[in-house]
Amino acid sequence: MELKGIKMAVLGDSITEGHGVADKNNLYFNIVARECGVHELYVDGISGTRFARQKSASEKLRHDIDFLSRIEKID
Repeated sequence: MELKGIKMAVLGDSITEGHGVADKNNLYFNIVARECGVHELYVDGISGTRFARQKSASEKLRHDIDFLSRIEKID
């Protein structure tokens, strides 16, 4: 796939954050960006986050930063 020169944004949870990965260079989006010549890479991975907004706060407030509110911040 030819992605040379494009901007790529990745939004996710623990997999995107790289939980348990020894070498962050081997995360899926880094491999795609490297192999396909992506010009600019924006990554927003937060373990424990959800797709939808929650009605009540979680024990860890970090988990309440849902995908819907995070996507609005991507250029």
